Amino acid sequence: MRVQFTEEELREAVELVMNGEAVAAVVASSTVSLATLKRNVKLERAGEVREIKRPGPKPVLSVDVEKDLVEWILAMQRATTPVVPRGY
Repeated sequence: MRVQFTEEELREAVELVMNGEAVAAVVASSTVSLATLKRNVKLERAGEVREIKRPGPKPVLSVDVEKDLVEWILAMQRATTPVVPRGY
């Protein structure tokens, strides 16, 4: 199971390690995994900036198109005309 943590929690954990706290102690007191913390501490020490990416493939629809689609589906439901796949 993938544990969720915020970017701020990750930044704080990296900062604690950079300030001399043991990696194991930081992992035990936070939701950041050992591998994630080690990788980000290594990047920090090398002076590299971590690129924030969303996992998985790129979305097929743009944000605007997705919002329009959601609004249309909700409008259809309010009009008591539910949206169903073709053939049903």
